[in-house]
Amino acid sequence: MAPPVHQRRSRHDDRAVRLKRDVTSANGALTFEIVDDGVGFDPATVTSGSGLQNMSDRLEAIGGSLTVHARQGGTRASGRIAIPVP
Repeated sequence: MAPPVHQRRSRHDDRAVRLKRDVTSANGALTFEIVDDGVGFDPATVTSGSGLQNMSDRLEAIGGSLTVHARQGGTRASGRIAIPVP
């Protein structure tokens, strides 16, 4: 999941300086978080492209979820995917 967000940052926001990616596996779930310090955006008004919707659709197709919080000063995308425990 990290490359699409990284690509969005590099194509659309030259002002982002830091990009942080974390992936963890615990309690039967894989979780990830991607944070940048760019200018942010309003997800409710984004009309160009379909990157965030595609990421959300792909995660939902495998029982996961995606949450995006954007504000002035950065964007945080986080997700969760259940991992079957034998």
